[in-house]
Amino acid sequence: MQIKETEIKELIIPASDFEKDFLGVSHSLNLFKGCSGQCAFCGLLPDKKSEQEIEVFINAPSVLAKEIVEKYKGGVIGIGTDAEIFQLSEKYDYLLNEIFTILIRYKVPVHIFTKTNTLLKGHWLSMLKELSKNYLTISISLFTVNEETAGIFEPGAPKPEKRLAALSILSKMKILTGVLYSPILPDISDDFDEMENVIKMSKAYNSSYIIFAPELKISADFSKKFYSVLKKNYPALVKKYMKLFSKDNHEYEDKLSLLKTQIDFLCNRYDIEIGAPFYRNIYKDGQFEMFKNEQRGK
Repeated sequence: MQIKETEIKELIIPASDFEKDFLGVSHSLNLFKGCSGQCAFCGLLPDKKSEQEIEVFINAPSVLAKEIVEKYKGGVIGIGTDAEIFQLSEKYDYLLNEIFTILIRYKVPVHIFTKTNTLLKGHWLSMLKELSKNYLTISISLFTVNEETAGIFEPGAPKPEKRLAALSILSKMKILTGVLYSPILPDISDDFDEMENVIKMSKAYNSSYIIFAPELKISADFSKKFYSVLKKNYPALVKKYMKLFSKDNHEYEDKLSLLKTQIDFLCNRYDIEIGAPFYRNIYKDGQFEMFKNEQRGK
């Protein structure tokens, strides 16, 4: 995996409809383009270059400091919506440290999305606790609790139970935590008992909510990568998937509807909220004007 340091002009991006409706955020912030997790079903790595190279936005803190004052008007910023925010931590910890420091300074509400337990290491816990004094929720992403299946499709991520264990530690710190349960792979991770295990274990590790986004999107951009993994590990399913995800086949829509019904039932059974927590904008008129004046006075 090659690392390329690059500069960007914009860091705080308006959230997509999916991010607003399902993730409960109004903006997204990503420190990297590309991801070391190399998940087979990730549609955010559309080309071969992005699989082999990670771009690091080396000027991210300075861009954020400017945008917070001049552009941001409140709302939850989703961190790590496109790429793992805690990757390459040994070399680039200082960038994330500066970003967190800025967000703490300006009391910005934050929702972190991660697929790792690295956030439990080093000084991150103290910074997360500071972020939570204003508003912080952390969603751990997984699609199964089966270690073998997870290893096939998420080779660069920690085992599912290690991710879930992080929730328990964070919740004991009074930090709001939950699970981003996505995607569901037909005939691989859509068994009812398997789904129940995910919900049951999420509850056992103190998850407060489940964000359920079951849809698997096999676009032309990344289908070669996904099907190569499928062919190697589940060769009997290749033709079935190609038919299921063909343009004019609506069978998958029926499957999604059933999955949503099942997850509603399971979340009710285990008394766990379904859906992202939504945050009411706390910023009053004039508060950011105060921040602007403070910044100008430096």
